[in-house]
Amino acid sequence: MIQAELNGKVPSSLLNSEDLLTSSVIGAFRYLSTPAIIVSILQNSINLNYKNFKLSNSLIKQAQYYFWPSLKNSEPDVIILLENADGYFHLVCVEVKYNSGKSSYEDESVESIDRKNKERDQLARQFEDLHDSSVYSLFKITGEKIASTSLVYLTNDASFPYNDLEESCSFIKKHLNARSNLYWLSWKNFHNEIKKFQNIENNQDNLILTDTQRLLERKELFGFFGFNLNSNVRASAWKYKSNSLFSNWEELGDTNKLKWKYRRVKR
Repeated sequence: MIQAELNGKVPSSLLNSEDLLTSSVIGAFRYLSTPAIIVSILQNSINLNYKNFKLSNSLIKQAQYYFWPSLKNSEPDVIILLENADGYFHLVCVEVKYNSGKSSYEDESVESIDRKNKERDQLARQFEDLHDSSVYSLFKITGEKIASTSLVYLTNDASFPYNDLEESCSFIKKHLNARSNLYWLSWKNFHNEIKKFQNIENNQDNLILTDTQRLLERKELFGFFGFNLNSNVRASAWKYKSNSLFSNWEELGDTNKLKWKYRRVKR
């Protein structure tokens, strides 16, 4: 599908689809030869304590991608299971947004015990589902093997949508430590991190990264590229030169005085 998007073959009605964006970009990362790239991107995420997502690239030996998994009360865009060299896992859920915000918000007009999924905050539902024991059957592992659980909110916001995450956090069960494990990641940082891996030795990885970078730029999901400091700029040859036609105010000559007076209008 990424080639269809790059060559303008996707219907206009689908161009803003977040599912299509998830499939084209994160779906492509599934075929990278190393998990180090997605780990490096995720580490640009920040939580409500303004701390970055921390994970050592050297410890991650494998990344497994699960797209739109059906959890107890939600269907997040993708869950990435990062496996350590010691056999433990980091469970990272990524909720992808393009030109929209959360799909549902907490409806406090309804008693909390009676709220249905459409009346619950989207991120709160997902975060609680990630900590429900039923999620482990999806990966065929036990809860004891999970080293960490995080939710990354990937958006096109120009600045940290702190209030959105704070709101979600307030509706998550307190013992789940949401402030430390609910993160925001910008598409601009996602794009900029991809650029750092340009011209790596693996040709297949290069193709994948080049195409995803081009797609993000086509969708205007990128930041300021910076000035090109390597280009030569010619020094200005301009200098002040007095005008011989006009060198002082006296040369303006005599001017007629303005004749003006106030006239009152009678009513």
